Amino acid sequence: SGGPALVAALDITNRVVRPMTLGEKVLGSGRRGLRDRNYREQIPQHAMNALIGLKAVARPAVPALIKLANNPRRAACSRQHAVATLGAIGVESASVVPVLLPALHSTDSNMVRVATHAVRSFGSATNQTVPALLTVLRTNVIGAVQRDAGDSLVALGAASQVTTILLQRLDGWDGETRAWAAETLGRICAEPVIAVPALAGLLADTNHTVRVAAVGALGGYCPRSSHAVTQCLRALHDGNPAVVQAAIDGMGGEAARWGETVDYKAECAMRRMGSFRGWKHELTELRRAPDPRARRFAAWLLESFAPPQ
Repeated sequence: SGGPALVAALDITNRVVRPMTLGEKVLGSGRRGLRDRNYREQIPQHAMNALIGLKAVARPAVPALIKLANNPRRAACSRQHAVATLGAIGVESASVVPVLLPALHSTDSNMVRVATHAVRSFGSATNQTVPALLTVLRTNVIGAVQRDAGDSLVALGAASQVTTILLQRLDGWDGETRAWAAETLGRICAEPVIAVPALAGLLADTNHTVRVAAVGALGGYCPRSSHAVTQCLRALHDGNPAVVQAAIDGMGGEAARWGETVDYKAECAMRRMGSFRGWKHELTELRRAPDPRARRFAAWLLESFAPPQ
């Protein structure tokens, strides 16, 4: 077995300095301090990659990986790689918590992102990290880090604790984070009376990606929330084709995503809703929608409950 050799390789600190970019040369980044930040420990990283591929021999390496992750004298990229390797191995053990907590509180955003991903692999042993993840979600200014922390909280079963924060993120300056918050609200099935009005407010967002995410999330609340149905029908007036498609698919549910024709998607929506009679006015108004798919969708639903001639 190559396990002992791979564990031993984790202690090798060969430093390979990466070439400086032109910009770094112009800015005079050849100073010793910057050179030290630019190196990577090549052999340990290759060893960790091998451990991920050979999980059968990876368990004995866990103490060495924990030691590497906690060693401030090692290269930052090696410590991040160690945390990621622990996550890939997926050892459910309380011994990983002392590694994850400092990583989640790190000032290095790359380390925080690696730790938020790793948390999802450790099972119930990492429930102690929920307060730290909530802190990251509330206070970190980087949208990608916030999104990683929120996804990890959902994966750990703490969705109810993130609802309030997600509602706040719907008003954030970062469009990608607003879209993520909307999609996540739909995914965790937050209370409709709270989530639906907030998601409906995003239908006027200037970023079409945010509108697509909001409509997709609203579709998840159909048909149990009549307000969600009304807002999905409203979204069919949108001038962006992706938003219209999201509204049609949202009302039709998962089955509608497999179909190609608007008629099939409308039929899926009808099966899911039971009837659209309560929205006859909205459907009639859709005959003037700019998107032909929206007009066809509305016409099919109107014809489906029209009295025979």
